[in-house]
Amino acid sequence: AYATLANGGVLLEPSLVRELRAPDGTVRYRHVARPVRRVFPEEVTAQMRTMLRSVVDSGTATDADLASFALGGKSG
Repeated sequence: AYATLANGGVLLEPSLVRELRAPDGTVRYRHVARPVRRVFPEEVTAQMRTMLRSVVDSGTATDADLASFALGGKSG
């Protein structure tokens, strides 16, 4: 569910492997994300991401904040 929020409301087909490489480093296979369906409107996911981000910015999970990238959380 959280991945769907992060993907703008689109549920993607699950994958376990991003890519396979040969011993010489050439890419033999690269996964292509395949959308399954839209679960939420984009506007809803943007609002949810803002709320999840505020939990880490100024809410009850401020200790979880990272300087390297934006992080959202749910507590309680």
